[in-house]
Amino acid sequence: MDPGGGVRLPSISLRTLPGACHASRNRHAVDWSARSNLVAVASNVLVVVVDPTNLQVAQVLDKHKALVTRVSLKSISNMI
Repeated sequence: MDPGGGVRLPSISLRTLPGACHASRNRHAVDWSARSNLVAVASNVLVVVVDPTNLQVAQVLDKHKALVTRVSLKSISNMI
């Protein structure tokens, strides 16, 4: 806590995803998994999976040949 009684948050470096999202087609291309605490975001043909707790990129999926319009994080046990 800071001397004024408020909560002091640690400073973090800013992170951006370069490039513009397609306004209408990337609208549903974000998902959060409460079980794994990961966020997946699509921007055009890239999907970036982020760990928001540690502010780290967990995975970048960059082999898509077409625009990614939706993402969904599912656990492996749900897929078997």
